[in-house]
Amino acid sequence: MADISPPVVRFVEDNFVIEPGEDYSHLHASFQEHLQIITLLAESIDPPRMLFDMSHVKFIGSAALGQLVAVSRRLTLRHGRFGLLHVNAFCETAINTAKLSKILPSFASVSAANANESPNEGGTSD
Repeated sequence: MADISPPVVRFVEDNFVIEPGEDYSHLHASFQEHLQIITLLAESIDPPRMLFDMSHVKFIGSAALGQLVAVSRRLTLRHGRFGLLHVNAFCETAINTAKLSKILPSFASVSAANANESPNEGGTSD
C-alpha cells in the first residue's frame, strides 16, 4: 500500500471535522492504523463533538464501521456526539443493514448536524 496521508482535522461550527482524502475511498481493515488518530482525538477533543466527512469514501468495511462505533461510544461517554457527513448510498445501506444508524447518524452538512440536538440519537438527517 502506498503512503497514505493522514486525515485533515478542521474545527468548523463548534465541531471537529475529520476529512480523509481520496486515499480513503475504500475503508477496510488495513486502514485501521491510519484512522487511529480519530480514536485518540475522541479521548481528548474539547468540545467532544466530531464529524467524519465521508465525501471520498465509496466503500466501508466492517472493521472500519467497528472503529467508528468505538469512536462514537467514547464521545458519548464524554457527553459529546459523533456523526457522519456526506455518506453515499452504498455506505448508508451498509450502516443501515448493520443497524448502526442511531450510533452513526449521517448528515448533509455541519449545520444539519448542529441542528440535531440529541447527541448520537438521530438516524439520518438531510
